Amino acid sequence: MGSLCSSVKKVKPDNSNNSNNNSSSSSINNEINIVNVSSTVSEVQLLPPIRFIPYDKLKELSSFSRYPDNADICVNEDQIDRSKSLIIFISHCWLRGWEGATGWDGRPHPDNDKHEKFQLILEAVKHLRLSQTKTALVKETYLWIDYGCINQNADPAGELKQLDKIVQLCDLMLTVIADSYDNEWKSFKLSLLGSNLFEDYKAKSWYDGPYAYLNRCWCRVEMLFAANIPLCEDSAERVKNFSGGLAEAVKKNRRPHYLYGTYEKMMDITPQALEPLRNACFDKYNPLTGFITKKSDLRKISELVEELKPYIDANKAIVGYIGDRNEAGQMSGKGTYTFLNDDVYDGEFEDDKMSGSGTLTFANGDVYKGEFKDDKMNGQGRLFYANGDMYIGSFKDGKVCGKGKFRALTGTLRVFEISTDNFDGDSPEMWQVLKALKNSIAEQEKDDVSNSENTES
Repeated sequence: MGSLCSSVKKVKPDNSNNSNNNSSSSSINNEINIVNVSSTVSEVQLLPPIRFIPYDKLKELSSFSRYPDNADICVNEDQIDRSKSLIIFISHCWLRGWEGATGWDGRPHPDNDKHEKFQLILEAVKHLRLSQTKTALVKETYLWIDYGCINQNADPAGELKQLDKIVQLCDLMLTVIADSYDNEWKSFKLSLLGSNLFEDYKAKSWYDGPYAYLNRCWCRVEMLFAANIPLCEDSAERVKNFSGGLAEAVKKNRRPHYLYGTYEKMMDITPQALEPLRNACFDKYNPLTGFITKKSDLRKISELVEELKPYIDANKAIVGYIGDRNEAGQMSGKGTYTFLNDDVYDGEFEDDKMSGSGTLTFANGDVYKGEFKDDKMNGQGRLFYANGDMYIGSFKDGKVCGKGKFRALTGTLRVFEISTDNFDGDSPEMWQVLKALKNSIAEQEKDDVSNSENTES
């Protein structure tokens, strides 16, 4: 088997450059037991093994597996060869998890009665395998899904005492959003340069009401753990198996979080990368201010959040500039600037502004390489999206403008390329590009059918 994370591995976050060293984290000397700092040795020994579901086994089903009903399809962590595997944590909000939910039959269930979320997971994982891994090296994919991996007949929240270890074993987090795709999407304008998906994503089951993903206590806890718990030690070696935004994230000891919903399925696009839930995001999406169905779970959530604080403190961005300055003390020449939201610019400056050639790495994993002027992308550049898509062309005042090409992976598992030269206005929205891309795909598939018919005849 491949190298596994040690169950007794300890990590000491380095807060030497952080002004918050006197926070509550100091009460445990900043030394965190990755298994669970609040658990005694006996409690850890009593916890069951961490289970995962092989993706190929899940595909054989028509709906979510449930543990222990479908225990036979699960594998324990020590049965996984990590050197040849992609491991995904599924973070989601249950659609029939409370009395009064649509389709409620008295027994909590994560999906609707059409099993739409289950199908979204299968689609999303197919996309991620193609866009984020080198398929010749990654032979297996494993999923951690709460409903299918922890005992639903016992104390599910109790098993989550080892949430930190579960998350640490995973390479990325995936959230799926089953939505009606109705009128709320008509005003959704996803910029070609990306959007703040926490605020701009229009699915009601993402943001609207006490049962939406962003507003649930447990969902917020999972996002925080994914963004702040370090990767396994073997990730430095396994990065060679990955590509796209996943590879870039692993190089920085970060676990990316991808979003895939009805919108992405309808538009036939790959999962979108979210910004990590760090820094200012913690205050806005604090788990203790979210909604929860079982009030008794609040104690466990409080313990988990307290456990995570040293990591959150250690991961806080050190905002500011390191590099050359002119005689007036302004940023000029070559340097690096880290923004509050974890965006990082590395390149040339002039009179306190990004000007010249540089690389802007966004917190969500997108990377722009090209020309800057007056703190904005101006001139020629290349924009590599964390989901595997790419734009090469002209930029003006921080927007796509003029000649360029957008290249995307689609659900057909093929690469399509279109020109942005002929769009109305000076900066096409993502929906315009995707519409043109889908038209291009339809034409190509039509040609493929025609060529196939001619060959058979």
